[in-house]
Amino acid sequence: MHEAYQKTSLLNNVQFQVESITAYDDNLLVGTRQGQLCMYNLLRTDEKCEVQLMRYNKSFSKKPVQQLEVIPDGSLLISLTDNLIQVHDLNAIHFTTLSQVQKSKGATLFALNTKKQTSMTGEVSIIVRMAVVVKRRMQLYYLKNNEFFPLMNDISLNDIPKAMVWCQETICVGFKGEYAIIELDGDPPGKLTELFPTSSTRSSEPCITKVSDTTFALCRDAQSVIVNVKGDTERNKGLKWSEVPLNIAWDEPYALGIITDGIEVLTLEPSGLVQTLSGMPKVRFIASAQQGLLYAAAISQIWCILAVDIAKQRKILVDAKQFQLALKLTWLGSDSSIEGHSRDYEGFLEFIENNEKSQLRGWQEDI
Repeated sequence: MHEAYQKTSLLNNVQFQVESITAYDDNLLVGTRQGQLCMYNLLRTDEKCEVQLMRYNKSFSKKPVQQLEVIPDGSLLISLTDNLIQVHDLNAIHFTTLSQVQKSKGATLFALNTKKQTSMTGEVSIIVRMAVVVKRRMQLYYLKNNEFFPLMNDISLNDIPKAMVWCQETICVGFKGEYAIIELDGDPPGKLTELFPTSSTRSSEPCITKVSDTTFALCRDAQSVIVNVKGDTERNKGLKWSEVPLNIAWDEPYALGIITDGIEVLTLEPSGLVQTLSGMPKVRFIASAQQGLLYAAAISQIWCILAVDIAKQRKILVDAKQFQLALKLTWLGSDSSIEGHSRDYEGFLEFIENNEKSQLRGWQEDI
């Protein structure tokens, strides 16, 4: 185990009740049970982290703000409140409503899928799609000119999804008692394939997170199973938690899972516990803002979870002969990439295989 993250309490005993959070870059958006919307900006120094309230809409909604998602490239905010999907101007002082998806009335959950597409002339465009759960039906949309339009026919479901993540042409859904995938390019389109129960002993709430563009992590009891977009389980990979996590976020190469009054940090390869962040009473929400920066929240408290400097982590891992994880962190660190170094990637792998600490330390000092 080593210190991969440091947590900082940003807001204590806030006057509202947190209902939903989302984040991007250094910004955090908080939807409240009272229908308010707050936008904070993170201020970082070497000594501490703190937040500054940038914008506040006291009357964003008359009902709780159930879910929030941001499309940074389009400066758009997507909200689910009063069981209706709305599109907002992220840059407007009061998050002006640009459009509503009237057909989504009665919605309880939505998921976005964003991808970049390059034209023949080299022009890059952003394609945004959205899946919306309305009772036992899934509605599918695409975004154009700040408005969502139907993408394909609705998909009928046997139950109401409680969790949903969209990767490529596959939507992974979690029902009260089981997981399934919906393949939009399947035969027929929208084909649903059941995967496995959410628990081996009882019916429990599903928990899904995106691991990569082609894989999901699905919680079954106190273990997260890795499943690809075709529904195949990667049997040699998994995450073992100390208890059933309430929610999970992925911050390569770490998985962060909410447990009772804290957060566990695990790695997939090699599989194991890295760190436990304690002292977070009744933490319920977690959201990734960017690589190495996440936010967590309870009903009346918000924390910042910031990754420890990669160079510091790498040194600790090398000393502990955890070379595989040290290698992953090396590639993630923008200031510590080995690209162009006189000893190439294969050379680093050779050092790992030789498992000679003195050689590896010498290599590290040369970077």
